[in-house]
Amino acid sequence: MNYGGRQAGSVPADPRFSEVRGNGHMADSERFSYGGQFDIRSPQQIAVEDMDPLPDINFNSEGGYPIQLIRYIRSQHQYEICEEAVQELMKYDGKIGFTCIAGAYRTGKSFLMNRVLNIDSGAGFKVDYKVNACTEGIWMWSKPVYNEKDDSLIFFIDTEGANSVERDRTHDAKVFSLALLISSYFIYNSVGNIDEQAISNLSMVAEISRHIAIKAGVPSDEYSLSAYAPKFLWVLRDFVLEIQDTAGRRISAPQYLEMSLTDPAIVNKGSESTKRIRSTLISFLRDRDCITLVRPLDDEEKLKNAERTSTRYLRPEFLRGLNQIREKILDKCTPKQLNGNFVTPINFIAMLESYIQSINSGDVPTISTAWDYILKTEAENAFKSAKETYTTGLKKKFEDNTAKSAAQLYFAMMEIRDDALEMFYRLASTRTDSNSYFFELRDKLKEYIAGKEAKALEINEKLNITNCEDVVRPCFDKVEARSL
Repeated sequence: MNYGGRQAGSVPADPRFSEVRGNGHMADSERFSYGGQFDIRSPQQIAVEDMDPLPDINFNSEGGYPIQLIRYIRSQHQYEICEEAVQELMKYDGKIGFTCIAGAYRTGKSFLMNRVLNIDSGAGFKVDYKVNACTEGIWMWSKPVYNEKDDSLIFFIDTEGANSVERDRTHDAKVFSLALLISSYFIYNSVGNIDEQAISNLSMVAEISRHIAIKAGVPSDEYSLSAYAPKFLWVLRDFVLEIQDTAGRRISAPQYLEMSLTDPAIVNKGSESTKRIRSTLISFLRDRDCITLVRPLDDEEKLKNAERTSTRYLRPEFLRGLNQIREKILDKCTPKQLNGNFVTPINFIAMLESYIQSINSGDVPTISTAWDYILKTEAENAFKSAKETYTTGLKKKFEDNTAKSAAQLYFAMMEIRDDALEMFYRLASTRTDSNSYFFELRDKLKEYIAGKEAKALEINEKLNITNCEDVVRPCFDKVEARSL
């Protein structure tokens, strides 16, 4: 299913629905949960909830466009950050979050992201009709969505599909790892039920500790890495079954996910590989959720051109599902943090540069190294900007090339000094005791300012002497003339 590639067929029935273990014949008031996280809703509750639909959420993405964030250079087997994306990110300031979508190629993830963003009729992320993957590298929608809940901006990321015949597994793992490192909210898109094949397709999660580390040279397990993991949403596309337990009660999509990961009757039938994947999913993606979506259109022929189909012609059930996803994004896509500090756009670029450098050099992206790189880059940029601010201010104060009184000079120097230090403190905002770059470059800036002030005092003194000579010389000449 890609809504522009192979046709979407009906999803086969999943025999595991008849194997779900309940507690016998329970009354509607009795409840139980899978994995201790999700409760079964009674039919009455479901009816009430269905009668109270969410208000329509519009992300108002008009005016944006897809822009490549990370490019893969095939001839060199290297990755690079695209300058256009850097310039776009630098237009913004403050707290930012990232919602990323990933999944196997040709499963309609770009189509889904476009519709979540309220982008209609083929104007969004690339979707075409070929059998090959059409998204290469990692792309970003240029216009972020404002989230009032956190007073933050949410950027939307589309990734290259996994398992493409044009790429190898190593490349897929690198893109997948980068997507996880970037994301605040990670949407995994797949078609149909959560069966053994669907679990196998997430095998890269089981290898996450091989592709991401917390500290350089120190192996990290999935549980330790989970502190840095994004919140996770599994979207099951073209879902046609009603999820029920053996007693005929409906269970929610989140319960279905937990059941598929933890129910012994299901897990024990899987291979050792899928058991390992399930275990890693549970340890690494601790904040996880699931939602099902019906096909956007009933007509098989129309599905081939779904990307160019106006939203008003899509199935109401599909549109309701999109609205639920938008609500989850606004609730779960919190501002990106690293080491307890909010990541600003300039920090994000530095973080990404660190990860890309590690991958290109054959190393594993390391979170602590990225944080160190952020602090270093932040302090260096702050020093450079503060130095320029001071130099520009100094030139303006002395551009008339006239001498200043002691009071004038004192207040002029204090003003430009304060402006420069304020600039440094504002841009190098991470002032933890362990941030040696901050203190080192702050002291260096003060030394630079002290040197310039000493030079300014010297110049001003010379100007004063010159002015005095200019005043005294005519008088002396007159006295000398009279004596003659």
